[in-house]
Amino acid sequence: MLDALYRHRFLDEDLPRKRLIWQVLCREFLQRHVGRDAVVLDLACGYGEFINAIEARVRHAADLNPDSPRHLDPGVIFHATSADRLDDIPD
Repeated sequence: MLDALYRHRFLDEDLPRKRLIWQVLCREFLQRHVGRDAVVLDLACGYGEFINAIEARVRHAADLNPDSPRHLDPGVIFHATSADRLDDIPD
């Protein structure tokens, strides 16, 4: 059900533009606050626009949407969990 909501709310045809925007935001603004040796968690990652664009040694993504992993770059570790159940994610 959640995957159907996402497909209705976030159209696949919008993803390329969103990815370009997030690449610029991360490159020009956010990356300076995230070390390339950092461990990053993108909570409620959606389709991974942020976590795919940020550079970090370890990248985690968490979301309830079972469709999220197919949008994540290789190497992003996906956790099917909600914000109040983060015990499964290593420190």
